[in-house]
This record gives sequence, structure tokens and C-alpha cells, in this order.
Amino acid sequence: MGIDQVLLPYRKEILEISAKYGAYNVRVFGSVARGEAKPESDVDFLLEGQLIEADLSDPKTCHFLVGGTTGSGKSEYLRSRSGRSAPSLLLSLILRHSPAHLQIALVDPKRVTFPEFERMQWLYSPVVKESDRAIELMQELVTEMESRYQRFEKAKCADLSTYNQRSPQPLPRIVCIFDEYADFMAEKESRTALEQSIKRLGAMARAAGIHLIIATQRPEAGIVTPIIRSNLPGRVALRTASEADSAIILGGKQTTAARLLGKGDLLYQMGAQLYRLQSLFASDIRLPLI
Repeated sequence: MGIDQVLLPYRKEILEISAKYGAYNVRVFGSVARGEAKPESDVDFLLEGQLIEADLSDPKTCHFLVGGTTGSGKSEYLRSRSGRSAPSLLLSLILRHSPAHLQIALVDPKRVTFPEFERMQWLYSPVVKESDRAIELMQELVTEMESRYQRFEKAKCADLSTYNQRSPQPLPRIVCIFDEYADFMAEKESRTALEQSIKRLGAMARAAGIHLIIATQRPEAGIVTPIIRSNLPGRVALRTASEADSAIILGGKQTTAARLLGKGDLLYQMGAQLYRLQSLFASDIRLPLI
């Protein structure tokens, strides 16, 4: 089913939203030919129906901060769930890449966000649900990053793409999706440990092929600290509970996310560019199991 067919039932509503709130210029970036193994992820669709893509190898979109309050569609955006057919972030990644080329690490403290994905072949490790294990996972990713850079040094390579072109045993990219980061921030010890790992991975992991997508319903200053914000350059803001929360996700005085409509209406920021998009869902998720 084409995207025009998917959007057709919503045409009237989309035109009303566009007239009321405005739509940003149509622009598709990071797209490549299907035969190329570019580490893309779908970000979502403009109101006009064109797909926006982010290239995870780009320094501007290598790691993401995703924020949105209850009812904004944040968890559905991450996983694609219950609705009309179209891939979102997680489904897009696994549809584009085989388990040999991509591994997914999932952190799900709510225990209900990723049930269909708990036995998929792309898993880096079992879905993480406890804070102690979340800390261990992030430390494992730091160790993996350091190990990869040691391999790159021996092979005289600067990044994963170059290494995989030369090596008979290519390494997969690893994408870590953290659904509710705020749930792990209550205790000072776990908070400090997670922040330090995110800081190291955010600063260094892109070239090693390790990427972070950190999401929260509570993008407050005490949760999304300056350390976190400075190391997650890509931003996705669904509807927020306040203008202050919007500004924390998007930076500066960008308070627009507080006035979004919810249910997947979102703002995507890449550098100085800001795009208003609509997230769509997949109605039925069936994956090959291990």
C-alpha cells in the first residue's frame, strides 16, 4: 500500500491541521538507493506524504533524544503499534537490515512497549527491564565501542563502514532504544552511571557503529540534563506537557511542541532545520523469532 493510500482516510484532517498550524517545506534527506547498506531509519512523514529519513552515520543524527507526554504517541513512534500500516523507527530499521548487519538493544522499564520484539533475531541481548541491567547494558556498549576502535586501529580504519569493506568478518551496527529513561533516574547512583555511559557513547560511538535513541515522557531539566542533551544531537519532540519541556527537547526557545495535537504529531530537528511530521503505525507486527 502506497503512502498516498495510507494517508487518504486522513486527508481532510491533515489539510485542516496544515492550514491551522502550518507545514514545513518538503525535503527528504539521507535517502539512498535500496541496494546500498546505509544505516538509515525512518523518522516519519510530512503532511504532504513524503518520507523523511535520518542517516545514523551523520554526526547530526547519529543519536536521538525523543520526548513526549502521555498520549503524544511516543512509544508507538518508537515501535509502531495499533493503527494504519506504515513503518516507524524500530520496524524501519529491522525491515531494512538483516540480523547479521544490525543488532537492536531494547530498554523497556514499563515492560509493555516491546512485547512483539522480545524474541526477534535482531536482539543484541534480552530486553532490559531493570535498572541494574540497564546500567550493565550501557557499560557493555562502552566496552564494545572500545573493542571496535582497537580493531579499527589494527586494520588502519577510521570507522565501521571502512572496516566492514576490508574485513572478512564485518561487524553489525548496534542501535540501543531506551523507552523511558526517566524511570532510571530516581536513584543517584544509577543516574550517574547511566549519564557517564551516555556521555561516552554520545561523544565517541558514532564511528564505531553504535547509536542511542533515548526517550522519555518527562523531558524535565532534572531528567534530561545538559550532559544528556549535549551528546544526543538528533531531536524528536512529540506533544509535551509544557513549553519548558518543549524547549528542553528542541533547545533554545522552541516551545512549539507543547501545542502539538498528540497521537504522533511531532517535530523533528536536524541541526537548524525543524520539520513537522506525522508518525504512522503498523497494525500487525509479525517477526521471525529465534
